[in-house]
Amino acid sequence: GSPRGGAWLPNVFQNALLTTEAFYHALAFATFAAVLRRRLRWAALGVFLLWWSHPFTGLEVALIVGAFSLCEGVLRKDRSSLGLALATAAVSALFLAYYLFLLPSVSPESAEILRRWRGAAFLFRISDAFSMWGVFLLWPVFLFSKRFRLLALRTSATDRFLVIWFAIVATLIVHDWLTPSGQRPFQPLHFSHGYLFLPMAILLVRGLARVTAGWPPMRVRIAAAVFLAFVALDNVFFTAATFVSPQPRVLSADAAAVIAHLQAHPE
Repeated sequence: GSPRGGAWLPNVFQNALLTTEAFYHALAFATFAAVLRRRLRWAALGVFLLWWSHPFTGLEVALIVGAFSLCEGVLRKDRSSLGLALATAAVSALFLAYYLFLLPSVSPESAEILRRWRGAAFLFRISDAFSMWGVFLLWPVFLFSKRFRLLALRTSATDRFLVIWFAIVATLIVHDWLTPSGQRPFQPLHFSHGYLFLPMAILLVRGLARVTAGWPPMRVRIAAAVFLAFVALDNVFFTAATFVSPQPRVLSADAAAVIAHLQAHPE
């Protein structure tokens, strides 16, 4: 489920059905894998390519990679991680200047796109949270509960990365709450697109795996099958609505007029 008929594709599977979204996600996940595998030059290249291909995803991934690298650099006194954090900051400053100042100053079309980015009030509502992410919202149980405190934040770089990932994306999705009065946010829901779903899903599954570590193998298999069947229902309905019985999109009068004009004057 998702507000606006699923338009914001809240989980990864739904994004995989669209070619452009699949491209951004593949780049983002490859960059994250490079960070966790300590292939830091590849990670820096991934940040650059994401900024170049899509500013929303570029900003998102740059903040995640930069924050995690800074955290690791300080905690582990790791110069390589600090170097990645600095490289990420430099690339981000370059592209922010490009997208926010240079392009709008030389291209009226880019200036109009920027205006529309800030003019479209695509805001997250708390009431939409369960329909977007369902049971995966329960992952903090394993972080904060005394009984299930199983995420090894002090010893596991992976767990730290996942929590930082979640915190950055969650902040971006509600950044309108932090926007000064009189300023317009940049489409907060545009930062969802599965990027909040995946860290929650991984953290929840990692926590459940540790809870069930002592169970008999057959019980674990049955529990896993039931869990997967339950969480897959949303994607089954989404796929059916998208491909089996797609709903027609209603264009505004202005958009319909533009399309009619382009069809009448193909040259």
